[in-house]
Amino acid sequence: MNILFVAAENAPYAQVGGLSQAVSFLARAVKKQGHDVRVFMPKYGVIKTQKYPMEVDMLALSVPTGHPKGKFPTRLVCNVLRRMDDKIFVPTYFLENREYYELRANVYGYADEHIRFYLLSMGCLEWLLEQHRLGAWLPDIIHAHDWHTGYLVNALKTKHRYKAVLGHIKVLYTVHNFKHQGNFDFKYAPKPATGKGPLLPMFHPGMQMQNPMLRGLLSADRVNTVSLTHAMEIQTSEFGEGLQEHLKKLGRRFSGIPNGVDVKTMNPATDSHIVSRYTEKSLEKRKPNKLALQKYFKLPVDQSIPVVSYIGRLATQKGIETIFAALEHLDSFPKVQFIFLGGGDDVFRSELARLVKAHPKQIAAVLHGDFILPRKIFAGSDILLMPSTFEPGGIVAMEALRYGCVPLVADTGGLSETVQPFNPVTLTGNGFLHVRKDTWSFVVMLAAALQLYAIPAIWKHIVKNGMAGDFSWDHTALKYNQLYTELLKSK
Repeated sequence: MNILFVAAENAPYAQVGGLSQAVSFLARAVKKQGHDVRVFMPKYGVIKTQKYPMEVDMLALSVPTGHPKGKFPTRLVCNVLRRMDDKIFVPTYFLENREYYELRANVYGYADEHIRFYLLSMGCLEWLLEQHRLGAWLPDIIHAHDWHTGYLVNALKTKHRYKAVLGHIKVLYTVHNFKHQGNFDFKYAPKPATGKGPLLPMFHPGMQMQNPMLRGLLSADRVNTVSLTHAMEIQTSEFGEGLQEHLKKLGRRFSGIPNGVDVKTMNPATDSHIVSRYTEKSLEKRKPNKLALQKYFKLPVDQSIPVVSYIGRLATQKGIETIFAALEHLDSFPKVQFIFLGGGDDVFRSELARLVKAHPKQIAAVLHGDFILPRKIFAGSDILLMPSTFEPGGIVAMEALRYGCVPLVADTGGLSETVQPFNPVTLTGNGFLHVRKDTWSFVVMLAAALQLYAIPAIWKHIVKNGMAGDFSWDHTALKYNQLYTELLKSK
């Protein structure tokens, strides 16, 4: 199959969040299944062309804006560049436009985001029309990601210009985060978006209030999200972000497939960023990593003290308030140390700073993001906390398991599929689940985890169970391969 991924981010060229990693690793894993996989994305100004040289694929691509002659331009001129021969990453096409991509200092964060990604969508479709005219490469399937590409999905299936020539191409629309539906908070729309009616022109003031995610959901041949559990959760009013009724109507066209992790990079047996490398068969070699971590965070260096970590944004969605509430009972816990890594809301940063000051020998924090430090924390910590109020995927928990750090997570979304509760009778399971948004359930499970930590033979079983799990993208790609096959066979 020929498969074209279309996304706002794609590692290593532009990476802001988990989307870039998911697109990059999934594309490579699907390619290993024998498919011709390529990616289409914007050429942002932050992309280092010295490091990633490109060649011209198409010059002066004329992208219609949908406006008649008058106040707004009827067309925007773009170029398409490409990288075809990278030894690691799949062939990638870059939509080049100075005003909307190259002259911007960041990937995101602009008031005209809806215009920028409308341009990405229409630019991709115009490029495909030219590919068809030239008899060049065309996809059998377009795999579109998140709200940024909802315009593409909708236009391909409803606009005659594209439907007449490219209508045979099947579309899979993957939503990684239903909370971000476009460059507008649709909870405050004057009237609910229906996802129906013609797509307005690019610069029309009402276009921003046309929900691109909803349009993508309604137009795609198949829709999926990043875990089966979240696919069910998102059809309820609590999780649905206003889209639940539309998702229910999709029926069998809507499904969930868990993401994977980069098992080559996230590998304690080869990771050069940790002080002592190890496997599940040599766990004694893991111990120096704890001592190094305690020293780095200026905590008492003591192998016998369990280290409990939190990695992520200090935000309500991540359950940070649940952790803070539990720490009010810190004196009731056995001897334990807590480590925090991540930026976030000022109110939470201030509260964490207060806790660190009050308990300098038990709590430490680094209040900004870091790409390398998480690996050191995974390798040196005993327990990872993820009391999220919702969590579509749960990649951080998978990464922790790879390093033998036992996750204690909320029973929600992808976390429920990643973490199996430990059973002390059968010695099965790789972590601990607590009732979502329930502080006392969290406290009880943390106390239970610390009790089991005090029994080294039992704890070793939990650690080994986690490290033996298969969270590779290859496993994920097999499920997508099945979905692609079903998609091509569908009418």
